Amino acid sequence: MGLAVAAARGGGAQRLAAVRGWWRLQHPPPSLRQRLDVAYTTAITAAIVGALAYGTAISALAQVVTPDRLAVLGPALVLLALVLAMRWGAYHGPVVFTVADVAFLLGAPLPRSGLAARRLVLALAGGAAAGAAVAGMAILGLAGEGRGIAEARAAGLVE
Repeated sequence: MGLAVAAARGGGAQRLAAVRGWWRLQHPPPSLRQRLDVAYTTAITAAIVGALAYGTAISALAQVVTPDRLAVLGPALVLLALVLAMRWGAYHGPVVFTVADVAFLLGAPLPRSGLAARRLVLALAGGAAAGAAVAGMAILGLAGEGRGIAEARAAGLVE
């Protein structure tokens, strides 16, 4: 690796490409069968857990999340979640590196933006998925016990 990275003269993008090329040679990607096995297992597990969580949420959340209670406690809970997320972001940020990453990769003459871009996209996608899950739980709670919820109000919660 040392020779390949040392031979990659020029900008940081070329050095980063050399490191990623070496990594692909040392750690080949999984085969198609392995990827399909992981996708199948994930889909089956998500279906089972999703059905169980949906049944639990529709019955339990309907007792806790009422329109009146959501109107009173909703803004305070959202503000608390925002403050906690900002505090976490102040210390860690959306991209967290391991000790080995800090010791070797961040000390190398590689562009930091190239190292952090993939992790940042994954962190933002995870945050969006978590927000959609919270909005879905709020919709299930509001629509439970035969109360129902208008489509426009449900869409407003997701936006």
